[in-house]
Amino acid sequence: MTQTHGNMRICWATLASVLVATACATHGSNDSPIAVRRDAAGTRSVTLPGNTLMITGKLSDEELSAAAGEFTYSTTLTLKAGRALLSATEHPTADELDRHQWTAEERLDFEPTALAARHPSEFYIVGERELGELVFERWDIDTGPGSILPVESFGTPVLGTASPLHATAYLIEGEYAPPMKRADPVFARSALALPADWLWVRELGVDPEGRFLLALVETSADDSTLFRYDLANETATALADGEAWPALIVCENIQFADLEDGTRVVILRTTGKHRLLLFDAQNDGIFEDQRVQSWLEFNQEFKPTISRTR
Repeated sequence: MTQTHGNMRICWATLASVLVATACATHGSNDSPIAVRRDAAGTRSVTLPGNTLMITGKLSDEELSAAAGEFTYSTTLTLKAGRALLSATEHPTADELDRHQWTAEERLDFEPTALAARHPSEFYIVGERELGELVFERWDIDTGPGSILPVESFGTPVLGTASPLHATAYLIEGEYAPPMKRADPVFARSALALPADWLWVRELGVDPEGRFLLALVETSADDSTLFRYDLANETATALADGEAWPALIVCENIQFADLEDGTRVVILRTTGKHRLLLFDAQNDGIFEDQRVQSWLEFNQEFKPTISRTR
C-alpha cells in the first residue's frame, strides 16, 4: 500500500498479514510498556558507500522473550541527490515469516555528503546546494505509537563532565502495531549553526550520549581537521589537523566504541587498514590520548575488549 502526503511518500508492506493479530497481542498494553535495553551485540551503525547508513538491532530480555521471542529490526537511511529514503524491516516475533517492511521518502534540495545517526530516529546530515552552499541539519523521525522508540532516560550529560557509559534504551509503548496500522512517519528537520571555516565535511560521527559530533573537515586540498561540535551551544572546537595527526588525512570513517574497562574510544578507520584511536577514559568528551595502529594490532589489543560499537 502506498500513500502520498505532500513531499513525503509512504509505502507499507507486510509478508504475514495473518499473523498481525498475534504480533499485536503479545507486546503488553498501554498500562505496562516494555522497556528493553540493548545488549552487547545490539544496535550498531555502519556507514556504507553511496551515503547510506544502516542501523540494525535486537530487542531481547527475559520479559520480551517470554512474551513473544525476539524482536529484531533494521533501519536504513539512503541519501541521494533529490531524495532521502528511510526503510525498515521489523520482526516482532521469533517467526521469520512475521516480517513487516516500510519505506518513507523525503525530498531534498541538496546533495548529501556526510551523515551519522545516534539511533534509528536521530540523524545528522551535511550536504551541499548549488553554488557551494553547505547544509547542516538534524533530523528527528517520529514513527508513532506502536513502533520502536528510543528512550533517553539518563538525560544528556554536559560536555566536559564525566559520565558513565550508557546503552540506548528502547521502548515499545503499548501494543506493537504493524506499519500499515501506524501513523505515517514524520520527518522533523532543524538547521544547525554551520561554522564559518567548514569548507567540506568528509565524515561525521555522533556521541552516543548526544553531547557532540565529531566532524572531519577538509581545510585544504591536502589537509583535514577534526572538529568537536558541541550540540548544546552549536559551536565547534578544532581538536587536531593533519600536521598534528597525519592519519586524519586518510581517515574515511568515524565510529564510537565502549571498552570493558569503561573507556570510550573513537575509531577513525583509515585507508591502508590502519586505525586512529582516540581515548576518553572519563567519558567526558575530552580525549586524553591518541594512537595509530595497524588492523592486526587493533584486532589483537582492543577488538576483544570492545563491549559495544555504534
